[in-house]
Amino acid sequence: ERTIQGRALEELRVLPQIIGGYTPECVNAAAQFFNVFSPTIVKVDSLEASEIVKLLNNSFRDVSFGYANQVGQLCEALNVDTVAVINAANEGYLRNPLPLPSPGVGGTCLQKDPYILVDAARSRGIDMSLVREARKSNENMIQFVGGKVETFFDEHKLAKNSKIFVLGIAFKGSPETSDIRASTSIDTIQYLKSKKLDNILVYDPVASRETLSDAGLKLVESIEDGFRDSHIVLIMNNHPSYINVNLFKLISLMQKPGMFFDAWHLFQQNEVESIPGIFYQGLGTRKNC
Repeated sequence: ERTIQGRALEELRVLPQIIGGYTPECVNAAAQFFNVFSPTIVKVDSLEASEIVKLLNNSFRDVSFGYANQVGQLCEALNVDTVAVINAANEGYLRNPLPLPSPGVGGTCLQKDPYILVDAARSRGIDMSLVREARKSNENMIQFVGGKVETFFDEHKLAKNSKIFVLGIAFKGSPETSDIRASTSIDTIQYLKSKKLDNILVYDPVASRETLSDAGLKLVESIEDGFRDSHIVLIMNNHPSYINVNLFKLISLMQKPGMFFDAWHLFQQNEVESIPGIFYQGLGTRKNC
């Protein structure tokens, strides 16, 4: 199965179903079952062939995300706006649309499937270094994001116990899910705690309070409570509800100097930085002179 969390039932009905089996009879039996709700059945020669289809799809996505994350770091080093560059590259050019950078790549499938593919290749003497390096690139984004927070603390001489608010703990925001497994938000929080920056509070619009508490996270009651008195705010997933917040009201609750980190480029840098004492950060953000 190649369904996306949040749209699994829909995609079972619309995506082609890849079926392999031990025998032709097994394949036909499975095909008859899936054909009840799926319009397209793609039969392949073996169980291995069907499994590698899934691994190829997920690994290809991971490689493209790793590429985008490296592009974001390059653009930032060149003081070029990554979002503007990628949007320009994609405009009317349909051959190879580029994704935007992200704070790592979360979710159990994309974090494990590239390693399964690489290991299967290695055991047969094949070096899939491209896939391996892309996975490593995505994992390194945790340190890249955490490093931005560390640098802000150092540059502004903030106390180690200054409040950090993380909005969005589920491994993705859209399509929405309550799943916090393999969440890059949690990985980033653990990284910051390892640097003794441990006054971290969280909020997620979907994940339950019980789930978040069981993960050892400190919760706030609302987004407003999270922003209040924070020196650092990290927007770590792209849940659609964030677009409807009163951003200026929320930012006014922050301590100054404050860093507003927008991992998914949901807000306009100029609007955020029109508020005195607030510094906008993203992935591949151009610094305003």
